[in-house]
Amino acid sequence: MTRTSPSVSTRKLASELIKLRTDLAKSKQGPAALASFAQQAEALIKNGDLDDARDALTAGRTLARTMRDESSSYEADFLAQEATVDHLQLAYRAAAAKYAEADSLIAALDQQKQW
Repeated sequence: MTRTSPSVSTRKLASELIKLRTDLAKSKQGPAALASFAQQAEALIKNGDLDDARDALTAGRTLARTMRDESSSYEADFLAQEATVDHLQLAYRAAAAKYAEADSLIAALDQQKQW
């Protein structure tokens, strides 16, 4: 019986799996709310359940986007408040620049909240 070497495509897929596991290990070191999705995906991959692993990663990405949007909204609120302080101090250009920056943050999130 002769042993054949794995095909190039099999070696490439194995390499991709190793890289994915490395990436998941990094993701598990992130924020706790997101790390659990990476941990779940890793366990599912170990069991060969790639479809559910993808679903776990999609859910994690959705949560990450929500967290980013909320963070951007808070940042825009702080910028607008800073701009109000600038306006009260008659620093109109600084206020205008901050209002514009806050508007650009909100524009991507919620068209109705634009200033």
